[in-house]
Amino acid sequence: MALQEDAQGGADHEVRRRGDFHPSVWGDFFLKREPEDKMLVSAWKDEVGVLKEKVRKMLTTPLTEENILEKLNLIDAVIRLGIGYHFQKRIDDALLQILKTHQFHGGEDISTIALGFRLLRQHGHYVSPDVFIKFVDATGNFKENLIKDWLGLLNLYEASYLSVHGEKILEDAREFTKKHLKCFLVNDDELPTPVAEQVNRALHRPVQRNVEKFEQLQYISIYEKLDTHNEVVLKLAKLDFNIVQSMYREELRRLTEWWIELDFATKVPPFFRDRLIECFFWALGTFPEPELSLSRIIVSKSAQSISVIDDMYDVYGKIDELELFTDAIERWSTTGTQLLPDYMKPIFHELLELSKQLEEETIKEGRPYCIQYVKEAVKRQIRAYTTEARWFNQGYVPKFEEHRAISRVSTCLYMFTYQIASTMPEATKEVFDWLVTDPKILVAAADHCRLLDDITGHEIEQERGNVASTVECYMKEYGVSKEEAHEVIKKFIEDDWKYINEEFMKEDGAIPKKILKIFLGYARVMEALYGDFSNNWYDVSNSTTKEMMEALLVNPIPV
Repeated sequence: MALQEDAQGGADHEVRRRGDFHPSVWGDFFLKREPEDKMLVSAWKDEVGVLKEKVRKMLTTPLTEENILEKLNLIDAVIRLGIGYHFQKRIDDALLQILKTHQFHGGEDISTIALGFRLLRQHGHYVSPDVFIKFVDATGNFKENLIKDWLGLLNLYEASYLSVHGEKILEDAREFTKKHLKCFLVNDDELPTPVAEQVNRALHRPVQRNVEKFEQLQYISIYEKLDTHNEVVLKLAKLDFNIVQSMYREELRRLTEWWIELDFATKVPPFFRDRLIECFFWALGTFPEPELSLSRIIVSKSAQSISVIDDMYDVYGKIDELELFTDAIERWSTTGTQLLPDYMKPIFHELLELSKQLEEETIKEGRPYCIQYVKEAVKRQIRAYTTEARWFNQGYVPKFEEHRAISRVSTCLYMFTYQIASTMPEATKEVFDWLVTDPKILVAAADHCRLLDDITGHEIEQERGNVASTVECYMKEYGVSKEEAHEVIKKFIEDDWKYINEEFMKEDGAIPKKILKIFLGYARVMEALYGDFSNNWYDVSNSTTKEMMEALLVNPIPV
């Protein structure tokens, strides 16, 4: 990407760097777009009420040895079609009964065992991988009679992505199933079209690593083509998608109003990325539940504001100005802000204003303790930016682990976690005290974000003149090529996934699953946006990113 330089703004005429970012591809689109017809949405909601009751009855039918696979398939479909949140307690109760009775363990049906294993682990219940030993021969390889069972292979493949450290049988399962599922696709006459599509999508991105809303949209298109689909479940999924989409658009309308009123376009030099709608897209992917509307709005505002600050520290601000800004954040007061350059003042004031709004919300909800944790997280974020700016100013290339420790924080995930948690009733003071310890699941999610981001975008950032990424640091420290560094870092990314899985399955109940699910959401969004190692979705958001957003936010599903 081209780099612009600007010699204005300082008495010493120090050259400023400025990333040549393209403007927003959305502008005031969601402000001008006509809202969904209220009578139509009301009719949809009435029909959803009827359909929900029918699905609820399906989920509460007594569990028997004969209907175990049918029940597992229903639960799987309901979750993948994005309507699981309507039936969370019934799904939890059914899975707990299956876990306690071990009904999915019996027999030689790999599909039942693998599907039960995946669903239980996805819901935070640890199941031993020893359930798959019966499918391994004396030499330690998976039995050849599994090769012709495409459904068994697919379910085992999906299950393998729920692995934790030390589970070699699941690592072997992944390689075995991947190899033979690819063979099925090559011999495409062996699979019906919707099945081939399902296998192809799974090989590209397994369920465990797919954003919930993407999974919903993609699986609806597959599910309706399957001979085994249930019309009631399918209709509910389509209507629910459209109703929730209309709610997302209302959130985007409010966000667009806020951004236009803020008027950074005239108050701040054009060095930053105008990506408000992309920030919302990221928040939506991480926590899509309708009841988390406030979380999406707060994090979207915060993400766009911190993105401006990120670009200020990365490319535009002079080091002495940045030190002043950092000092102002540490004081957390408007006192002394007259020392800041004019372009920094609206940025600083908006950061404090967002914190004030969040504080008012948390006090109203009876969680006044939240805001102090949030403020400290923001300060930590700015300190990370400052460290990186000093490295660049001094021409210093840190060691890989030194960089990794700081740049995990500069991903913003630490700060966002505190902000999201502040809006959730489940976030007690004990939860915040746990977050302060930098739990392994938070570190792994942030590390995953940093490493995926760096592999995908480090070359563009080097052209822009940014500080060395983890990739450059690894190359320099170990004297290896870019390709070799990428391969090592990809292994760290796989390790991070195993830590996330591991921590999510801890059954002590100390931390609510709804809180732990935030970190799973982070990792899934990053996989969707950077997992192909080819698309810098945020900097260049006018192609693939726009298409993904149109599918989720603009185009309703025909019903």
